[in-house]
Amino acid sequence: MQRSFFLSNSSEAQWSFGIKVTSSSSTYSSGLNPFQKGDPEKVKGLGASVQLYRRISQHFSFGVEPGVAQRGAINPFYNTCFGFCGTGADFSTFPYNSASIYSNYAQLPFFAQYKTALLKSKLELFGKAGAGISYAVSAYQQSDLIYRYQSIGSDIEPIKFEETDGFNRWDAGLHAGVGIGWRFCFGVVSLETEVYQGLANLHIMGFKNRTRGVSLGYRLDL
Repeated sequence: MQRSFFLSNSSEAQWSFGIKVTSSSSTYSSGLNPFQKGDPEKVKGLGASVQLYRRISQHFSFGVEPGVAQRGAINPFYNTCFGFCGTGADFSTFPYNSASIYSNYAQLPFFAQYKTALLKSKLELFGKAGAGISYAVSAYQQSDLIYRYQSIGSDIEPIKFEETDGFNRWDAGLHAGVGIGWRFCFGVVSLETEVYQGLANLHIMGFKNRTRGVSLGYRLDL
């Protein structure tokens, strides 16, 4: 009877299922010369994901966290109009007029996770790292309207990936995070901080996503 209970209890802990919500801030890493990294202000965003992990030992597990994330950058360029103001150039086309970018991604990251328990297994400390792909479901650019070198408002324009905006829907990058969790009777509440560094060029100018976030989650061991 004791042996049967041990096997049953062990099998229940092999899988874990969770959900989490994320608050993030994003920018772009440096593009190609002669342009520099954009405005230090960050795009604020939200995200949500489902977590499914398979434990392979006392401390290690592998998993996947499909979900959605918002990314982008405020004023990717310091330059405005690149000296073309007043020449009749079409300033509605990125990257003129210091356009800011806002994107909504569906993402699929894979993780390896290390976890240890303290305080009679009530407190958990964990770290994870992985890689994944993302697909831009939608995006838009918000540009300053310039007249005689002064801003007279802003213009919001959807990014048409299938046309000639120069943008790439697909992204691939590296994920990492550390966090803590507290075990209650019916699951674990966790708080973690995460970083994401894109590897794919999002635009012909060479931009890459860079995001930091804080997540609150809830997990059940199955």
